[in-house]
Amino acid sequence: MAANGRLAATLLLAAVMNGPLAASRLVLPVIALGLGASALVVGLLSSLFTVAPMLLNVAYGRWVDRVGSLVPFVVANGLILCGGLVFAAAPMAGTLFASAALIGAGTVFAHVAATRGVSEADDPARRTRNLGYMMMLYSVFQLAMPVAIGALHETHGARVAVAAVGSIGAVVLVAMAPGFHAFRMARRRAPAAKPRVADLLRHRELVRRIAVSGVFSAAQTLFPFIISLLAFGAGLTTAQAGVVVGALALGAITSRFCVGWIVARAEPRSLLAGALIASAIVYVVLPWFTGVAPLALLAILIGLPIGIGVPISFGLIYEASPEGRANESIGLTMTATNILQTALPVIAGVVATLAGVVGVTGMTATIMIAAAWLAWRVEPASAQRETGRL
Repeated sequence: MAANGRLAATLLLAAVMNGPLAASRLVLPVIALGLGASALVVGLLSSLFTVAPMLLNVAYGRWVDRVGSLVPFVVANGLILCGGLVFAAAPMAGTLFASAALIGAGTVFAHVAATRGVSEADDPARRTRNLGYMMMLYSVFQLAMPVAIGALHETHGARVAVAAVGSIGAVVLVAMAPGFHAFRMARRRAPAAKPRVADLLRHRELVRRIAVSGVFSAAQTLFPFIISLLAFGAGLTTAQAGVVVGALALGAITSRFCVGWIVARAEPRSLLAGALIASAIVYVVLPWFTGVAPLALLAILIGLPIGIGVPISFGLIYEASPEGRANESIGLTMTATNILQTALPVIAGVVATLAGVVGVTGMTATIMIAAAWLAWRVEPASAQRETGRL
């Protein structure tokens, strides 16, 4: 019973840490647009959420493999707290960019540590199910945080809204103090040969799974950026845009709640390929609607298939990782994701300037269709065991 309670507490702490980035991806671009920034500048701002993780994820994952999940998770919370304080102390364009970088780094690093904490909190046979629950709770906060912080921005302004985002880090640190969770220091191990990323990159099946996971995350990342452009053009308020972004999370909550049942009844590669194709189709029609209700409905239809993609692909990545390097593999996954999350907002800003939102959604759909073809080539676990790849 205590073990189940620790798992539940770990899942909740991990999920709370996903909220700051979800809120910031919506609110910080809106603040920048209100300061007169162009779509290209907003794209650059959005890319800063993932610059530091893109460069440091693998090293961070190695650190988690070496020292355990506790200290890295605490450090990640501290970065988010600092991100909120920077803009609150000096609300200007420069500190807005710094807040984006700190909040993004803290959230992504927290995810790397949380993946280990959740994976080790229960029987490995239930890892994919538990990761699905973690992603489902992520979606709850992806639903609640943009709405709450968006409303706070409307009523109390940018300074209070960004400070509230940072305060989440402080709340989690206080909640961790009693120790009723599964974040732990690692047991000391005998020194091993220095790990090399090149060794992981030679695992063709692992790289394929990492690429598919990255596209799922990147497609979800672009959604608030697209909605912020649609909302600004259609005259929607920040709170209304937050409702639409939250609707995506609502769809993801629904599918992630059922991920254990779904995985037991369908082949992972079929699920991943089908989810990418279904989401791509909805992305194509998204710009042709401007009302809150139809946009929210379309957001749910995108969130349903995208929701299952990340937990399934993360479970597959753990399955294919070399022994003792699971978190480094997750770090490499997050690096690939962050490369896409850093590059795509900038590219999307350029495309939006040249071709509008229609061009951005078309670009996103094209990437997802290409990833669906890659997902279809993922080998079943039985086939990998026969060829000795696992």
